[in-house]
Amino acid sequence: MKLPIQNKTDTLYWFAMTWSFGTTGYALQNYMPVDWGQELRLGAALGLSAFIQTIIGVTWPEAARKTGRGNLIAGTFMLLFSLSGTVLSGTLASSTNALLINRNAIETEIETRIIERTLAPVRDVTTSALTTMDLLGDYADFANREARLETETGKSCDGVNLGATCGSMCELRKRQSLEANTRRTSTKDLLTQVDDLRAYARIGLDNSKLGGMFSKANALTRDDSFREIKSWATTERASFAGAGFVINGKTVFCSDAEAVQQLDQILAALPTPDTGQLVADKLPVVDITYVAKENLSALKDAANAILAEPQKIGAILGAEPTATYAPFWAFSLMIEMICIFLGITRAMNGRLPFEGPTDVLPPTKEQKARAKTVKEVLDTLIIRSGRKTYLLVPKNGTNKRLEQNAYYLSTKKRQLGISYFPVRSAIHLKDLIPKDAHRIAETTGAEMVEVYKVRKLAHFEREIASVLGFSEEFAPG
Repeated sequence: MKLPIQNKTDTLYWFAMTWSFGTTGYALQNYMPVDWGQELRLGAALGLSAFIQTIIGVTWPEAARKTGRGNLIAGTFMLLFSLSGTVLSGTLASSTNALLINRNAIETEIETRIIERTLAPVRDVTTSALTTMDLLGDYADFANREARLETETGKSCDGVNLGATCGSMCELRKRQSLEANTRRTSTKDLLTQVDDLRAYARIGLDNSKLGGMFSKANALTRDDSFREIKSWATTERASFAGAGFVINGKTVFCSDAEAVQQLDQILAALPTPDTGQLVADKLPVVDITYVAKENLSALKDAANAILAEPQKIGAILGAEPTATYAPFWAFSLMIEMICIFLGITRAMNGRLPFEGPTDVLPPTKEQKARAKTVKEVLDTLIIRSGRKTYLLVPKNGTNKRLEQNAYYLSTKKRQLGISYFPVRSAIHLKDLIPKDAHRIAETTGAEMVEVYKVRKLAHFEREIASVLGFSEEFAPG
């Protein structure tokens, strides 16, 4: 069995068609019933893919033919039909292409996304911890200043003068500064644990490790140091707001609006325990089912985003997960365009969509001359009037070769599917087709023509090659 390959263009055409067939069929497995079993699902998917490739191979050339002949309604219908097949094939194939060519990148993108989701609570904790550290440092400095103020003036409390000495209130302020710094250190230790967790996440990943990371991340959001800071700051605030401090068994009142304000800021900065994700993510199996789902989702989201904000197309295509799949949309489109362009080109050269080299041999010099004659007849002597087509046979013209060939065609009525015009006698060109009369008369050298009705132009065009192109009775150019 010979492959239908004749030259490099054929090789490219069949490579593109075969690639499109295989990648589309592999992706179509997702849409086959699960209870069919793997072999039956794959077989059915490849069968459906073959049908889709047949649609692409047949309808694009036919759409081009009909449009070129002026049959816009049929051409448009065929164009929509062929475009549907191409879009379906390209979309499905892009999933397979992404899996085959870019599997490692897909797995990396998945891991990155899951790690970010798993460590999302830690990201919030980090922001809160850094802010809390700064505020605790500010409060420690403030307490030290107030201790010095108490020593120098005895007026660190609003409206109360306890005397210029480092007494009980001075000692209280110093203790508050020390406690704030101690809690600042515990917060710093927490951030070290966060950094360690992030480093751990970058060293390999599996579902067991992912579950441990999730538990650790959520535990950090509920770390005892945050609860202890909250309890301490709440008590301190209440004491400065009017509850007073118990020192040596006695309650000492010290109202301090600035201390209350700073403690409020510390309380506001503390993180709230994460209550969003309750179960750890699991790494998916990266197969065609998963990739097809992700690919179609990314394609849909990208299309909607581009329609909404077309000026941001670069940023949209560059963002994940779109960036992982977009190159394969382009690659699949290129494959489909090769199928379309070369399919139409083959049709223009007279080859059927799946025709091999044994069906059409390279034309000889004589055949090229005959083809020129066929073209001359079609271009000069075939006219259309509305939806009807007619063949003109010149009478007593100067272009004897063209007249002889036209006459020879008129003798093959049954084969060509032609019949006499209602008027069998010759008609003057100006009476028949005033607009084109001069052009045809100039080419044929005839003023009068016989007219034959062409029942089906497509049939006539196919048969004319066998009548003129391979008959010994015609006059080649």
